[in-house]
Amino acid sequence: MATTIELLARNAAEYPHDLFLVEGPRKFTFSDFRSRVLDLGEKLASLGVGEGSVVVLIMTNSVEFVIGLLASHHCGAAVLPFPPRSTPAETRDILEQANCSAVLTTPSLLEHSHLAGVASEARISPFVITVRAVDPKSLEVMITLDGTVRRDQMLNEVLLLMPTSGTTGEPKLVMLSEYHLRTNAKSFSTAMELKRRTEVFYSALPLYHIFAMSVHLFPALILAGTLIVDPDPFFVRDFVDGINRHEATLTACVPYMARLLADSSLTLNLSGKSLRYIILSGDNTPEKVVCSLRQHTSTIRYVRSYGLTEAAPRVAIAPPRDFSVPEGSVGKPLPGVDIRIMSESGFPQSSGQEGEIQVRSPSTMAGYYRNSELTAETVVGEWLKTGDMGFLDDLGYLFVSGRKKNIIIRGGENISPEEVESVLLSIPGIHEAVVVGKPDPLLGEVPVALVAADADFSLPDVRRYCRTHLSSLKLPVDFICINSIPRLANGKIDRVRLRREYSEIRT
Repeated sequence: MATTIELLARNAAEYPHDLFLVEGPRKFTFSDFRSRVLDLGEKLASLGVGEGSVVVLIMTNSVEFVIGLLASHHCGAAVLPFPPRSTPAETRDILEQANCSAVLTTPSLLEHSHLAGVASEARISPFVITVRAVDPKSLEVMITLDGTVRRDQMLNEVLLLMPTSGTTGEPKLVMLSEYHLRTNAKSFSTAMELKRRTEVFYSALPLYHIFAMSVHLFPALILAGTLIVDPDPFFVRDFVDGINRHEATLTACVPYMARLLADSSLTLNLSGKSLRYIILSGDNTPEKVVCSLRQHTSTIRYVRSYGLTEAAPRVAIAPPRDFSVPEGSVGKPLPGVDIRIMSESGFPQSSGQEGEIQVRSPSTMAGYYRNSELTAETVVGEWLKTGDMGFLDDLGYLFVSGRKKNIIIRGGENISPEEVESVLLSIPGIHEAVVVGKPDPLLGEVPVALVAADADFSLPDVRRYCRTHLSSLKLPVDFICINSIPRLANGKIDRVRLRREYSEIRT
């Protein structure tokens, strides 16, 4: 199997003038893009960065991000993409946790951020390097802080070092190899029946998240397609205009983006002439949102999927030609992937029975960096324990019901927050909802609902609705209105923060 760098070289040799990467007015052919990757890769190598080193990439969606990612791969380093809006403490912690050798960023980000100060104060003293693609023929690389290169043999085969979302505690670093990422992207492309040299991938998702890499960046390389990266915050008007202007064939959304699209009349302007697929992932996208989207644009397929970082990341998808996918299902396993459902006591569950989703896949992670104990708990034999709850129906379709570690235990009975949230989101006027556990001296925990709703939101009506759709066990004891639900960079609900801050929120 060819490496990512070999794929880029092959595409540049066979299709040198084909458009590969577009960001705003900046356009790079395969040939020009490969030349800039080699420029930066040689600079990194001259500093001693290579196999076993870690390069932390702190950039927004940009040409420089993709150049930095592949240039680091070119010299054999592992890349850790990290959100540029992180706090100084978060940035310092990740640099030290990863034993970082070099930080790649852009001049504008360095100028308006805490990065230089944080890097100089960190225990590991990494190089800080700014990168700017002046034009397709020229790359400006500046060393703004000298550092020390470190190597770890554990990372010799690692291509990406991905922080988990941290929704259930301290972030962990997932080690993914070239083989893991290529295999997963190829399986996704096969399941979606994507075509070589014809696909235009539009990424409004942040490229530092593995979802965007797996459905946009790596498939574009494998298929010699075109990647459009949107550097700006998500707005429906800009998204629709960008899709139509570039004649994109595939894009992807996390749930909050899907909700905004469903609520906007501008979505009606999406062109079904080019755009075939919108991939949905992240937290469960409410069924009413999917139905609304389908009514807006009947010619576009909204494809549910399921994945996790530890599986590099796609696990299941509803294939585009499968018109019998049951409502609420995330589809069937990708080619080469097996799924089983296990009970709490460790026995396989029958069709329709809920349990923990476990995955056997060629793209399962190499492990958690410097955490062999947790790796052994998470990957048992050939099976990855996802920590997600769900079931398979008689036809093998997967349904995801919630996160095992998010389960609220009320008087010894398990409550899935996602199930309660689904009911709340079906109520007109409620835009976002999250359910967390509140300590209770008698029952251990009780559910509390935090909702973002319209101004004319009626709490008594919501209580009545919930009483008719939820058992008394699952009924929240409190309903609290907040302006918005805090989310992580990848769009997932920040449950850790909500549980931590709940004591500050009162009715």
